[in-house]
Amino acid sequence: SINKDALPPYMLTPVVSVAQVAKKFAEGKLDARIELPGYGEITSLANVLNMAGEKLSHQKELLEQEVLRRTEALKKANERLEKLAITDGLTGLYNHRYFQEMLIAEVQRQRRGGNEFSVIMLDVDHFKQFNDTHGHPAGDEILHTMGDILAHSVRETDMVARYGGEEFVILLRFADHDNALQIAETLRHTIANTRFPDVHGDPRFEITASLGVATWPIHAKRARPLIEKADQALYESKRNGRNQLTSASAKEANEWLG
Repeated sequence: SINKDALPPYMLTPVVSVAQVAKKFAEGKLDARIELPGYGEITSLANVLNMAGEKLSHQKELLEQEVLRRTEALKKANERLEKLAITDGLTGLYNHRYFQEMLIAEVQRQRRGGNEFSVIMLDVDHFKQFNDTHGHPAGDEILHTMGDILAHSVRETDMVARYGGEEFVILLRFADHDNALQIAETLRHTIANTRFPDVHGDPRFEITASLGVATWPIHAKRARPLIEKADQALYESKRNGRNQLTSASAKEANEWLG
């Protein structure tokens, strides 16, 4: 504190002003400034204090900008990490784990809403033979192109994932069994009529796929059994000659008859 009695009156006001600004600086109020007339020592001190305030304000602004930049960079890095955690690196589709989470969530949601939804399981026909003949880079190109076809052939509300290897899965929200069968058959036809590119991007290969369809809650009331029903229907398509679509209902009817 300032001993006001120790200063002559003409010095008291400038000194108090300097002290007040210094106190504001200490409190973090770096925009405080002093306006003193004349050229005396107190005025020089005030000018130095003002310059210090300017520099501190500038440094604070730079620091805030750096913090903002690093915060934004961290946010983008976290978004990239989150995307990597839920997507397949080769196809850019969602991965197996994330699909399972979304399927469980969809079952829980529709238990309240009561809307049917369906699952399509899809497997690329003769894929191991293709890899053995043309090599794994060509096989990767097939899988990448297949992912593009599936992603661009479904509705925005649907979800496509790479389930593993050459197997894909599609969650068709708000799709009853008949609707799902129509979508699956369109996909099968589109794939069979597409010339898949080689590693150079030249359209070259004829590829087909086998598909199986199951619908909640007709074929199963829980996530895992629903996937199993679609997968069993898929392998029924493969056993019957591939490049086919099988309904879980048709498979169950065949088992009952047989």
